[in-house]
Amino acid sequence: MLPDFYSFYDRHSTISVRKKNVCLVLIVILLLWTFHLSGNGNDAVTPTSDYNDGYIKDIWEFNAVPETLGQVQMVDESIVMIPERSQLEMMAVPRLQELYKRNMNNLQIFCPVKTVFGGTHDGWAVCSTEQRNRCVVYLITSNPDPSHFLGELNTIWGCQVFKIEQAECTESKLKRIKDEHRVIDIFAVDVDDSEALLLDRVISLGVIDRVKQLLVTFHGDMEGNLNAKQYQNRLTIQRDLLHRGYRIFHRTRHTQCTHCDKTPRAGCVTLSMMLPSQVKAPLVIPSERYLDNLTSNQLNRFYHRYLLTTQTFCKKLTPMGDHGRGGWDLCADKPYSPTVPCLTYSFGSADDWAFDSAMANHFGCEVHSFDPRYQNTNSENNTSSDLISINNRAGTVLYHNSALWDKNTNIRRPDGQTWTGVTLKTIKKKLRHLNKQLDVLRIDIDSSEWKVLPSLKKKISSGLLRQVKQLLLELHGDVDDGGEQYRHRLIILRNLHDLGFRSFWTQAKADDRDQFVATFTRTVVTKVYQLNLINIYVI
Repeated sequence: MLPDFYSFYDRHSTISVRKKNVCLVLIVILLLWTFHLSGNGNDAVTPTSDYNDGYIKDIWEFNAVPETLGQVQMVDESIVMIPERSQLEMMAVPRLQELYKRNMNNLQIFCPVKTVFGGTHDGWAVCSTEQRNRCVVYLITSNPDPSHFLGELNTIWGCQVFKIEQAECTESKLKRIKDEHRVIDIFAVDVDDSEALLLDRVISLGVIDRVKQLLVTFHGDMEGNLNAKQYQNRLTIQRDLLHRGYRIFHRTRHTQCTHCDKTPRAGCVTLSMMLPSQVKAPLVIPSERYLDNLTSNQLNRFYHRYLLTTQTFCKKLTPMGDHGRGGWDLCADKPYSPTVPCLTYSFGSADDWAFDSAMANHFGCEVHSFDPRYQNTNSENNTSSDLISINNRAGTVLYHNSALWDKNTNIRRPDGQTWTGVTLKTIKKKLRHLNKQLDVLRIDIDSSEWKVLPSLKKKISSGLLRQVKQLLLELHGDVDDGGEQYRHRLIILRNLHDLGFRSFWTQAKADDRDQFVATFTRTVVTKVYQLNLINIYVI
């Protein structure tokens, strides 16, 4: 019996020792992996506990229909050719300024699905492409605050993320970045007025050869406050990036850039650039029957995703008005660009007539501006009802103190005011425009768009929307919107798509007051979007 006992004891001891060895190996592997994630330093960003929720990722990535990957679309004739440095140095400031603006406003590559990580005010637009198993993201910034941009990328896409303070971005650190990574999926730069110098080092050290998407905030006033050398430096960098294959797929204007010194810098522009790669095809809104089967969370997320997608490639974006307050982008590609004689209706000016005046001055359009808040003090001297005509350099702006509505009625406001509400058909009939094409129809009427747009669809036989070349919408929501509201809006947007309208430009409103943290995804989204569409059936 004794030998049998010792035989049993030896087998049991051997098993215990093996278990201990396995545990030790697992602990060592875990420590090594943790050390690897830390980036061998203090640059790696560790997500907070709020992000450790697989449900968030599922809702964030939710798409109502299967996503597909398509070939990237790039049109070389859309690219603004930037001369060499020696030629730039011979140009006067006005010529440099015009070249800089043209390059900033040209889209050079088509990215249908863009995702804003980090919020609409401080976030970055990233192109949704075919993802690697383990993406790598770097952010070099002068902002010491925690980055929601990196946190959301880590949570949703599972990226390995690193933040480097501008003061610590030395040459040796840049060399280490190059040596440690074969591919850097996203490289974002927002440094204090020295992006040209930093990008020059990134290029010369070869770090740029690892980067697939490059996001850069260029500082300085877009109205001409840069000097000749600053323009030359920025254009030289942009020329170098262009020759290395980087193409602009999105640009974001900032009314101010605030850094660690809290100094506002007007006119900042963030360029989102990428190398040609497979991109996700535009999102499609499914049928009403399909939407009926979606949960409130799914409808919520799909709505916010859809309003950041573009469905057609407009190469030349022309800014109209003050983008700090009430500015819009028009598609200047043929055949959608307004040509004289052109006609524009603008609803909801709110005493900001910059867009309306720009349409008259730039394109020579006849512009009709509608807003019930505008008080016509000279109506008794005007034989054309409530119109006041102001002649501009090219076209004409006519102001009307009435509101766009789904029926002809008096609108009683909560504050006691009474507004005159009229339909689009009534307006066109009154102005003798029933058979005229609208080059641009702009609607910004503070959430009433969801009431008016369905009524326009009912008037298809009268050609109200079929005669519109470009439709510019500001779409409003609220923090506590429910599934039924999102479903209703998605159906309206699908109807516009069925009529031939395709989005060429979208952007989230960058006002801090419009941002909120979504309950379901715990990410920063906005209540207000600008959606710009062209009508593909208008030739």
